[in-house]
Amino acid sequence: MRIYIVIACLLVWCDLLSQEQLGMRLENYAGVSSLALNPANNLTNPLNWDINLASAAVFLENNYAFVRNTNTIDFLKNVSTYDFFSAPDVEGRTPKDAFVVDYVNDKRKRHGIGIINIMGPSVAFRLKEIHSVGFFINYRAIASTQAINNNFSFYNYNQPGGIPPFKIKPFEGALVSWREFGLNYAVKLPTLQGSLGFGINLRYLQGFEGAFFENASTNQHQRFNRFSFVSSRVDARFGFTTTNLNGDNFHLQKNGSGFALDLGATYIVEGDRENYLWKIGASILDLGSIRFNKNVQSHVVRADSSTLVDGTSYETLTSLEDLPLAAQIFSFQILGDSTASLQQGGFKVLLPTALSLQGDYSFTDNFYLNATLVQRIPMSGVAAERGNLFALTPRFEHRWFADSLPFVLFNWQDFRMGAALRLAFFVIGSDNIGSFFGHSDLSGTDLYAAVKINPFDLGIHLGGKKHNYDGGKKPARGKRKRRKAHCYDF
Repeated sequence: MRIYIVIACLLVWCDLLSQEQLGMRLENYAGVSSLALNPANNLTNPLNWDINLASAAVFLENNYAFVRNTNTIDFLKNVSTYDFFSAPDVEGRTPKDAFVVDYVNDKRKRHGIGIINIMGPSVAFRLKEIHSVGFFINYRAIASTQAINNNFSFYNYNQPGGIPPFKIKPFEGALVSWREFGLNYAVKLPTLQGSLGFGINLRYLQGFEGAFFENASTNQHQRFNRFSFVSSRVDARFGFTTTNLNGDNFHLQKNGSGFALDLGATYIVEGDRENYLWKIGASILDLGSIRFNKNVQSHVVRADSSTLVDGTSYETLTSLEDLPLAAQIFSFQILGDSTASLQQGGFKVLLPTALSLQGDYSFTDNFYLNATLVQRIPMSGVAAERGNLFALTPRFEHRWFADSLPFVLFNWQDFRMGAALRLAFFVIGSDNIGSFFGHSDLSGTDLYAAVKINPFDLGIHLGGKKHNYDGGKKPARGKRKRRKAHCYDF
């Protein structure tokens, strides 16, 4: 029953993220919000400045378990009152006021990822049309594991008669939450056909909570009984912060720090219309790490001989508060000493580093088609990895209105459709809009929203003249002239 409670809690948690929040990132009017996808993006903003007052995004996806015949709204409305049943245990019809948890049964490797992004007051300015500077504050959290052996799938691992022994290759999982203070700078240089832009985000990170597990070597795994297994060797590292394990009086406390940067470039090809014809971008995202060195436990467990891990010893452990005790039991089972695995010092978790490529084509002054690729980059060390993503996004954008329809392929496995809407200074969207409507298998969801402010026409008349404060309107159709390349004055 505990696993169903965990699944329910995870799905509730995601009510607050999208992995990339495409509806907030792709627009030319996106301003400071666009810097998370490419630090050079604000160079094509028609407005001179953009202020993000607040934005939040939540994303959750896994391919291990799902809730049958529901959607995000229905689930959140009833999660506290409905009972949960496991599909393999269901006989006959389930009650109407109940959720049935089932498990994915295919040949793919298993993954799970949850993300929270909250942006506080942040700002970006364009200066003299060729420079862009910005400052941002983000609160971020990510928990992920990727490429888990398919034999751990519920129906494989619990098949009648038992599962034959199988090899486990190295894998890892991590959770990390932090606050970051970032500075952005970008510059645009002229070319014969348009311009070339370069941008950088420099970020200082304050780590709040962190946890990780790493199976560092290949070993043979054999299920012993319902709760226990035998491993041909054990080569594991794990660690966690202890600040909020008891679940009472949750508070954010700095337990570590680090630095990170994002690098980006854009190439603009001008057309005969008011806007560019092509914008092509490339960026490296989240290159950095956080070292946790306060309120932490770090463990190393190694054994070269076959070892029995008795799962019945953990049955009475039901909350995060029991995590240090679970580490002691594991150390005793493998090393014969409950404190032998405990290490001095802290641990380091890498950020979800990725390569992103973007292409934006302008069919008209208001209609665009965007292609975005986000591919995680394997790094040396334990990392909270993001999922891979490829999206085609048609969008209509105007100074006061925009909408987009992302068609998203997530982790090269799951296809979904998104939708986002901007009305003046308000943005709301999802890269998985189908999770909110209809009734189907719910394995995750996605939601983001933002409130911002940027230049607008106050309509003030002084001395008989109307003064325009929009700070960056596009030139009237037909008034723009193709300029020859020249050297800017810096």
